Amino acid sequence: MYIFSRDTGNPAEAPGRAAQALLLQNWIAGPASLVSLLPLDLVRVPQEERKMLRHFGDEDRRYGERTGRIFPRPR
Repeated sequence: MYIFSRDTGNPAEAPGRAAQALLLQNWIAGPASLVSLLPLDLVRVPQEERKMLRHFGDEDRRYGERTGRIFPRPR
């Protein structure tokens, strides 16, 4: 999975989040769960990217050029 995307958590969690939003019987709580988790992802991913860049340096930069940040890049 890391061959295609640097942050594999988001693609793996996306179906579960969508299913939860659709299966909850409350039309407010379902979409609210998606909206409430989005800011966490928008903050967490850049922090994780900076940490990896500090730790691995140019190797991580080259890796980032060939993989998608959150979702796999189209080939």
